[in-house]
Amino acid sequence: WSPFVGGARGLFERHWKELRAPGARDLSARWVQQFAALFSMDWLDFLSRLFRVTIGAPGAITRLHCENHAAHLWFAQLEGRRLFVLFSPRDVASGCLYQDAG
Repeated sequence: WSPFVGGARGLFERHWKELRAPGARDLSARWVQQFAALFSMDWLDFLSRLFRVTIGAPGAITRLHCENHAAHLWFAQLEGRRLFVLFSPRDVASGCLYQDAG
């Protein structure tokens, strides 16, 4: 369930474009509209599912993962430290980052 579907949907509709970096061309709306039209979905509801806020407790660990739909993300660290390990696209394409079995 998307938290934007309820009362915050109006806020999302008015302000989602402000989330992009200055000078960056955002084609998300066009792509999501085309995808949603194919499946008779509400495009704003689907787009809102791509935005999220994650709050972690001290000492929390995020396991190795790829973001949904290989999405890019903005990260804001308010306090403390975080270690990121980045892999090249070659490593991802070779399949060496995924488990072979259960």
